[in-house]
Amino acid sequence: MNKLKSTIYSSTAHKLLFFALLVAVIAIGLLHLFTPGDLHFYHNTYRRLSYFPIVLGGLWFGVRGGLGLALLSSIAFIPHVLLYVGHGSQAVSELMEIILYLAAGLLVGVISGRQTRLRERYRQLSEKLQASYARLHDETVQLIEAEARLAAAQKLSALGKLSASLAHEIKNPLASIKGTAEILRDEFPGDHPKREFVDILFKETGR
Repeated sequence: MNKLKSTIYSSTAHKLLFFALLVAVIAIGLLHLFTPGDLHFYHNTYRRLSYFPIVLGGLWFGVRGGLGLALLSSIAFIPHVLLYVGHGSQAVSELMEIILYLAAGLLVGVISGRQTRLRERYRQLSEKLQASYARLHDETVQLIEAEARLAAAQKLSALGKLSASLAHEIKNPLASIKGTAEILRDEFPGDHPKREFVDILFKETGR
């Protein structure tokens, strides 16, 4: 939802920017149209002002924006050019201005387009690096947990072996004691005072 809103706002902002540049082009064209032709200083200033919307169009909208604003500026400049038809070098100079408009729009648009593609490429690369880092982090956590489980299993295995060894070591003496108790039972009849102790010893070793 937020991404959709951001896209809508971005689209609206682009439209407003283009509209503002279009208004600037029209305003400069009207200044050319209503300024007397012999006021060369003002017309030269207007011609230079025309580069601002062209350059901004190229920066903000790429090649299409740069060339589009250059073409619109050229159209707005045509009424002024018509004033110099038949004036030789002055007419050529005015026509060259239109060519420079188009060249400037194309150049700035191409450079801006390349920068935009580079930014997009860097953004994608950054996202891939973040995803790789997150995956590596998860794998590291899983590896640490697996090592902890393995260490615990090894400890339990070692304890099991130790218990088995202790049981074996204890069983051998008990067997000897039990055998001795059996011999003593044969030595002491049931009414003998020490027979009770022999029975206890035999019972305990038989557990």
